[in-house]
Amino acid sequence: MINMKTDETIQLDVERSLYFQPEVDDIPIAVAVEDGVVILTGKVEQYSQKEAAQSAARHVSGVRGIVNHIIVAPNGPMVLTDAEIEKAIHQAYQWRWEIPWKQLRIRVSDGYVTLEGEVGRNFQREAAREAASQLLGVKGVNNKITVRTQPDHKADARDVEGALFRNRDIDDDDITVEALGNTIILRGSVPSLAQKEAAEKMAWNASGAEHVQNLLEVL
Repeated sequence: MINMKTDETIQLDVERSLYFQPEVDDIPIAVAVEDGVVILTGKVEQYSQKEAAQSAARHVSGVRGIVNHIIVAPNGPMVLTDAEIEKAIHQAYQWRWEIPWKQLRIRVSDGYVTLEGEVGRNFQREAAREAASQLLGVKGVNNKITVRTQPDHKADARDVEGALFRNRDIDDDDITVEALGNTIILRGSVPSLAQKEAAEKMAWNASGAEHVQNLLEVL
C-alpha cells in the first residue's frame, strides 16, 4: 500500500475538505503540507471550530500527521470568565449519563481547560473531553483523565481484532494487534490518519484497556 499523492495534491484535498466543513467553510484557514504532514493556521472564535478543521484534514487520504496552529480567540458574547467556563462544564457534565462527573476535577486558566480524575472506560474519558470542547469561551482542552479497570481484568487482543474486522471504514488487512496486560499495541499500516485514529479509539474501547500504543504508519 503506497501513497502516491504529492504534498500539493494533499493540500488541495484538505482545502476542499475544509470548504465542505460547515463549521469552518467561511473562515480563512491556511493549509501547508510537508512530507504528508498538514500544517493549519488561522483564527477562529470557538475551540470546536479548531477541532472541526483538524477533523476535515484528518479524513483526507495521504495525510500522515497534523500540526494545528489555529488560534482560538473568542469574541463578544463568547468571552467568558474562567469561573463561568468551569460552571458551564460542570452543568454540561451533569446532563451526560456517561460522564462520572463526581470523579473528575476541572481547572480553567485563561480559557484553557484541564481535566483530571479517573474513569473506568475510555468512552467516559472522551465524552468528558468532547463536552468541554463544545462550550463557548473554551480555548483548549488538556485531557489528563486516566482510565483504570479492575485489577484482574486484562485486555484481550481478540476484542480489538473483531471490532476492526467489523468496521467497514477501516482497512485492517495490514494491522496486527497485541495485548500485554492492560496495554493494547497496534502495528502495521493504514491509508489515512483518520483510520489510524479510529483504530486507536477501538483499541481504547476494548474491555480491560488502560493504555494504547498506536504504532500504525500512514502510507
